[in-house]
Amino acid sequence: MGVFYHRFVQTALKVYPSIDYKFLACERFRINIGLGLGYLHSFDGYEVFKLKEGSGYETEKVWIGRPQFLGTLNWGCDFKLKKDADNSPLLVFQLRTNVQGPFVNNYVPILPVNSVLLGLTLPLKNK
Repeated sequence: MGVFYHRFVQTALKVYPSIDYKFLACERFRINIGLGLGYLHSFDGYEVFKLKEGSGYETEKVWIGRPQFLGTLNWGCDFKLKKDADNSPLLVFQLRTNVQGPFVNNYVPILPVNSVLLGLTLPLKNK
């Protein structure tokens, strides 16, 4: 689950499961690649004006949004911060491509969005 914000285009809520394959390069370093498919609900990030019957324009409400599909591809690596701990926090770096559609059927049916993820994964401890 997540929220996506682009200051010129849209704000979107996204829900998608993904499958990741992780390859252990050495004791503390892993390389990963993943695919995901899910649902995205976008809200336009710009005002829409509608012509009034007499003259002038009025602002149309755009908070209804529109449903779209979401496909994801990510690849990157993670690094175990504590060498000997099984439940060590991981430093994560990923390059992600999200593909959403239909975006604008007339001229941009599918919109790819690239992003970089730098984060920290904290495992939950089992008792």
